[in-house]
Amino acid sequence: EDLEGHIMADALRTCRTAADFEAYLRANLGPDLGARTNFGVIDAEGTAVIFEAHNRGFERLDASTAPEGYLVNTNFSRTGKESKGSGYVRFDRASELLRARSPLSARDILRRVARDTGNALAPQPTLADFATLPGDRDRWVFTRDSINKSYTSAAVVIVGRRPGDPTSRATMWVLPGEPITAVAVPVWVEAGRSPGPLGTGDEAPLWAETARVKRIVRPFPEAEREEYLNARRLENRDGTGFLPRLLAAEDAIFEETTAFEGPPRTPAELAAFQDEMAHRALEALRAVRP
Repeated sequence: EDLEGHIMADALRTCRTAADFEAYLRANLGPDLGARTNFGVIDAEGTAVIFEAHNRGFERLDASTAPEGYLVNTNFSRTGKESKGSGYVRFDRASELLRARSPLSARDILRRVARDTGNALAPQPTLADFATLPGDRDRWVFTRDSINKSYTSAAVVIVGRRPGDPTSRATMWVLPGEPITAVAVPVWVEAGRSPGPLGTGDEAPLWAETARVKRIVRPFPEAEREEYLNARRLENRDGTGFLPRLLAAEDAIFEETTAFEGPPRTPAELAAFQDEMAHRALEALRAVRP
């Protein structure tokens, strides 16, 4: 029935912990649940789990008992039918990237994982390789099986509260739109509202500007060509790509946010800061020209 959005909204209104969400699933199993999906759940107690759920049951997978200490997930279910579902190539690529570096920060996940154009089966240029590309000729990268793809709607990293510390806050970092053409901004529940550029109007200005920038590197709207990315327009050895400027703006936002997050903050202070960071991201995107 595709009711996952209703389930998540209901859970956020009524559940406090991963155990509460498990009880919610048990109480609502049946034909009216309307789900066949993988739910990722974290809570303020430090629990991180995936529930592979369907109308008649679910399986719980805990990060704390996984050999690596974390869980990687894409579009298939470990406990579902073998070889069914999708996302196997992206799963392998994400696993490869996460094995290469530990511990991870939110900035690292957004930079190295969310923006990755690699392919686990067919090696091709990634973010680290773009700077070596010639600036005077196009270099097309096929991203259908990459983590960053043409129809990626956003990337989100949630840094949970510190267990046992009632003064800590969870921070949600949002890359609105295709990650490789966007700038990340922080938001907090305690701010009481979304920053203007991220939540104003029928089409959020940050998302709309990211979509404009995306058309510079993905000029083909046709179905068979929309997954081709022109990497040299992002970055090249002649220095004419726009991605380094976007990443520099994002780095500055991360550094200022780290300094800001230390002391206690009022809702008004949190709202004003996230507004400022979102406007700065918007300015960086608006400065990008074909």
